[in-house]
Amino acid sequence: MKLSIRNKFLISFCLILVLVLIVWGRGIFSIRDLGKSAQLILKENYRSIRAAYKMIEIIENQNNLLLQGLVDYSPDYKSSFREKEIKFLINLSRAEDNITIKKENNIIANIKSNYSEFLGHSTDVFSRLENSQKAAEDIYEGPLKKKYKIVVKECSQLASVNQETMYTASQNTQKTANESFYTIIIIGVIAISAGIIISIFFSSRLAYPIRKLMDATKKIGDGDLDVDIKVESKDELGMLAKELQAMVRKLKDYRKLNVGRIIAERKRAEAIIQSVGEGILVFDTELKIVLANQVVGEILNFVPHEGIDKHFFEILKNEKIFNLLKGAVEKGKISPGEEEEEKNIFEVKSEEGKSYFYYTVNPVKTEEGKIIGAVLLFKDVSKLKEIEEMKSEFMTAASHELKNPLSSVSMSVDLLLEEEHGEKDKELLLAAREDCQRLKDLVNDLLDLSKLESGEMPMELRDVDYKRLCKKGIDILKKQAEENEINLELIEEKEIPDKVKLDPNKITWVLTNLIGNALRYTDKGGYIKVRITVTKNRIFTSVEDNGTGIPYEYQSKIFDKLISLTDKKGTKSGSGLGLSITKEIVKAHGGSIWVDSEPGEGSIFTFTLPIK
Repeated sequence: MKLSIRNKFLISFCLILVLVLIVWGRGIFSIRDLGKSAQLILKENYRSIRAAYKMIEIIENQNNLLLQGLVDYSPDYKSSFREKEIKFLINLSRAEDNITIKKENNIIANIKSNYSEFLGHSTDVFSRLENSQKAAEDIYEGPLKKKYKIVVKECSQLASVNQETMYTASQNTQKTANESFYTIIIIGVIAISAGIIISIFFSSRLAYPIRKLMDATKKIGDGDLDVDIKVESKDELGMLAKELQAMVRKLKDYRKLNVGRIIAERKRAEAIIQSVGEGILVFDTELKIVLANQVVGEILNFVPHEGIDKHFFEILKNEKIFNLLKGAVEKGKISPGEEEEEKNIFEVKSEEGKSYFYYTVNPVKTEEGKIIGAVLLFKDVSKLKEIEEMKSEFMTAASHELKNPLSSVSMSVDLLLEEEHGEKDKELLLAAREDCQRLKDLVNDLLDLSKLESGEMPMELRDVDYKRLCKKGIDILKKQAEENEINLELIEEKEIPDKVKLDPNKITWVLTNLIGNALRYTDKGGYIKVRITVTKNRIFTSVEDNGTGIPYEYQSKIFDKLISLTDKKGTKSGSGLGLSITKEIVKAHGGSIWVDSEPGEGSIFTFTLPIK
């Protein structure tokens, strides 16, 4: 039977297609085996690693409870200690149930033994705390502390052993991948060889144009895209030659896109994202997930690869974060800076308790400035939040405890001053009264700050003439400024609304505190400018001076508690709580406050208040 050129090519292509299917099938099975190997790595060792780190965290918490008990003993510490003991044993049991290597047997046995001794010494500490704190401290500093360090070290060793096992398993997976790679190459070479044989068989039956097409395709296969195919026939071969020439032109355009490099860069970016210790979600302009790492999967409780192409609301129902992402992809807006950090806290509840994450949103742009998506980053701040709460609780408790004794001492000093004393005794009593007053002011500031932070200090909001309020705040310190030969003035850049809803006493305190600080750090002949600017829905008030400025290392924590700088006289003035209280008052009004400063050139403190 005589075959046409079309039928001959059809037969040859069918045979080649079969070989390609063989290669494709082998590749699918190889990829499946690699997937199973990777899954096995995670399944066998991840639980043990997680249990080890959890045990470290729990025993550290128990150690902290013992330290707190030594300072200020309470029966609640003992009950909390026992609750954590149960959690530790649960995690130890998980690690024991998941033993996959011989080394783990000895390590877990050692952890059991040493933790049991740690518990025994802890029981001795709690029993002696009720009678003799010194005896309890001796036990803690002696055998208990030693056992604590040993248990932490062995838990770390357990995690390291499992990590090494995961690494070994990963190497085995790589070996499997290499074997699959070479297997596919061999099968591919066989397929190519068979295809060449088939092509030679059919080409020997075709005319000269086919040989030219073969030469051309070989050059194209070698990467030579400048080949010129000339076939004069008008049959299928001529049409094929024209299509092949068109394909060569498209290949040239395709090469310019440098697809290989794009693919390599994408894989590199994915690897970097997966290695980052913070949660990362990458969205396209439709707010569908493009990339997600394992950390964010654990935070939001979803499998990263299953979340690809899902919309934001399918993973997380948070309107505020959604609006930030929407603003990023539509207008290129980024998250507020560090001064707004407390507003960008995301709370996650789980069986283990609450976790807090600070999140930021940034647009993703091309070199030409085109927005192609947005990145959502979660940073774990749970420990910082816990420490901050502990600090606040401690300061509140200490302030309450100090208030009554200080009042009593102050009254006693006042009574003593009413009696007749020698000059030296009177001088000592006056110094004592001054120190008592300073301590009372510090305690009152601490209590006010605690009330502001907890929301227990109400804001007495009413409509106020803001310009008049600012003038009143300036008048309070005008005389002090004149005595120091400092020019204090009010500058209005725009018309100020007649009525602004705020607490006049507290905002006056904010303004006078900022001006008072500027006076302490500004030399004679300097200036202090109070500038008021109005936008559509906010009032910006800034206090600018040309004083000593703030060192760079203090600018990020100037609004923290108990931060006090040296003034122009070389002494530290104030309690270090003024700016902390100022920040809390402004926040309670729905505003924000920040500082811009250049050491040696002055500072600008700015706070905002909503008009409505």
